[in-house]
Amino acid sequence: MPKNILIINSLPCDNRPLVNLFEKLKQAGGHLFYLLSIKSGLLNQFQAESWPGKKARLGPNLNIKINALIFLILLPMFFLLYLFRLIYFKRGKKITSVILLNWNEKIIFTLIAKIIKIKTIWLEFPDANFSNMPKLIIWLYKINSKWADIICFTGFTKMRLKKIGIKEHLIKIIPLGIKLNRFERQDTIFNKLARAGRKGFQRKYFTVGAIVDLSHQQKIEPLLQAIKRCLTIIPNIQLIVVGGGDEKKPLSWLAKKMEIDSIVWFVGEQSRAKNWLESFDVFVAASDKPSITDLRILLRAMSAGLPVIGPANNGLEDIILENKNGILIDTSNSEMLAQEIIKLQQNRQLRLRLGKEAKEQIDKNFSISLMAEKFEKLLL
Repeated sequence: MPKNILIINSLPCDNRPLVNLFEKLKQAGGHLFYLLSIKSGLLNQFQAESWPGKKARLGPNLNIKINALIFLILLPMFFLLYLFRLIYFKRGKKITSVILLNWNEKIIFTLIAKIIKIKTIWLEFPDANFSNMPKLIIWLYKINSKWADIICFTGFTKMRLKKIGIKEHLIKIIPLGIKLNRFERQDTIFNKLARAGRKGFQRKYFTVGAIVDLSHQQKIEPLLQAIKRCLTIIPNIQLIVVGGGDEKKPLSWLAKKMEIDSIVWFVGEQSRAKNWLESFDVFVAASDKPSITDLRILLRAMSAGLPVIGPANNGLEDIILENKNGILIDTSNSEMLAQEIIKLQQNRQLRLRLGKEAKEQIDKNFSISLMAEKFEKLLL
């Protein structure tokens, strides 16, 4: 039976993976989604789908102590304001479930939803900030957690939730899913660059690729050092870094200082990741703290049949099975990273085997259809 679901969000991050999930749930079950959001990103995505969404005031970012104090002072006002608003959504829009994405809305809405008998679902993202939160905010979070179904995307996030005192029986893992596309290695972007005769470009190349948000802390510097180490063994190696952000210029300068700027390409933010994945021979997951977007990109790289290298002990163990469908190492160790890149370049059969196993893993366990099917059961 179709459900009407309210999403409440104060996160600034890209939520395309969630929009894909909501699209699939709408197609499969006829569910309707409504949105209250403090940030324009998810709101714009809802408007692009012609789904109803409105802006809402949910308070400041809580990982700063003064902001947390202001939020706590305003909390009674938020509670009264949104009590009446949630009653309106229940009666006027027939809302049966509410999905809460960030700390603010989880503290404001969970008790209200319990009082008026609306099912509450929390989504916990892989890069959620638990360590820097004020103790009182953590305490309120834990108190409210007993009235919610808590969904996380990796076992690593579940472990972190248990560490701050969340009861294990409240936490359920639903792996992130992607739309399964059939990648064909035909005419790539870099083949076109080669034909155009771009100076410094080599037609015969071994391409290491990374797709990252350069606005955040990433492990790009060790990757640059690893590429330089590889040059003596792989003279035709090159590195492609897709992604925009404040760190792009400093990293470009660093590559020049290291005298590898002729083989390192910072191509900025790109809308069609598929085209770039088709140009890579190896994919490196360079995120220091993988976000939901980083997980999605990793899944797409593996779905494309690429051998992948990712950071160990960082939440990717549910996806990358060591030496079966990928490689997990300390990616901050440039020597170790270089050794793995060289091993993959020199062993084509290993690359093919890891890529094949990676694709099979994603097709079997990480489709958007499977994710929606598991999520559907929560809404019943």
